[in-house]
Amino acid sequence: MSLKKKSRKINQTASQIFLLTGIIVTFLTSCTTPTAIATVSPTNIPIQTQQLETSTPRPTWTPRPTNTIAPTPTLDNISALASEFDISSLCLFNYLVSRDQNWIGADCKLSKEFVITGKSNKSKITIRYQELYDGDLTHFSVRPLSWSSDDRYLYFTTRCGVGA
Repeated sequence: MSLKKKSRKINQTASQIFLLTGIIVTFLTSCTTPTAIATVSPTNIPIQTQQLETSTPRPTWTPRPTNTIAPTPTLDNISALASEFDISSLCLFNYLVSRDQNWIGADCKLSKEFVITGKSNKSKITIRYQELYDGDLTHFSVRPLSWSSDDRYLYFTTRCGVGA
């Protein structure tokens, strides 16, 4: 056996003896007689029974739009809406008309855009899907949710899921 191997073997043996000695010393010192633990007797603490007044205002509830169930559209209704708002009937698969019946928000899946158009002044706002999402537009869609109480704002959400 070479000198290097003997030295390594001696070091390993010394490390094992040192470790074993440490474990034995720890075990023996933990087996000594326990020391007395001081006990604390409970004390009487006065409990406050009067409620404190705070100046924190109570929160007000945020108004939520009421969900109205629109009648199921028929082909005649969709054609009438399309001509009334000057919008393609293909865009009226997913749409929402304002309460005052002057505006419509519709998802035009084929042309990949969301359209908000007015009836009386024929104004039209077109938002292309690329402006809302920069990924794969194959399964992207926009869903109108609700109009504000004054019909000035349309709330909508987007969906970009995996197709069936």
